[in-house]
Amino acid sequence: MREVKEYKDGNLSCSCRLLEMKGILCSHVIKVLKDEMIIMEIPSQYILKRWTKLARVEIVQDYKGRDIQADPKLEQSSRYKSLCSLFTMISSQTSELEETYEDCVQEGKKLLAFVQNKLRIRITNGPLQLNDASSTMRTNERSENVIQVKGLKKRIDPIRGR
Repeated sequence: MREVKEYKDGNLSCSCRLLEMKGILCSHVIKVLKDEMIIMEIPSQYILKRWTKLARVEIVQDYKGRDIQADPKLEQSSRYKSLCSLFTMISSQTSELEETYEDCVQEGKKLLAFVQNKLRIRITNGPLQLNDASSTMRTNERSENVIQVKGLKKRIDPIRGR
């Protein structure tokens, strides 16, 4: 049986040290909170910041106190997923009627032109064309995510000799 201690400041600690080691509140402490202290919600001091939504927005430091830089593509990926979800809902609902479909196509073209103008202002190489952007994205995806094979070695068949 694990031993749960209560300190003067009101914090609990268990001999399994799961909270201290992994940041997870063990069942032993939860049982003491629920049964003996009659607390039905986990107190905030036991919820580490890394388990909350705040962990993504604030600067995170490693064990030596150095700032850890977040991946800049993580934010872009999050925006992409959000937009995909939104436009999937729009597409499924819009396609039900011919009239809403036609209106959505017209508004979609306006939105695309707006986005391209925003990007053109940011990138001084001129306006992006839809086909150019998609082909560039596909080329970049191939070059970043695919390992190029130098060549296959030929196996010699011992029976045929080739």
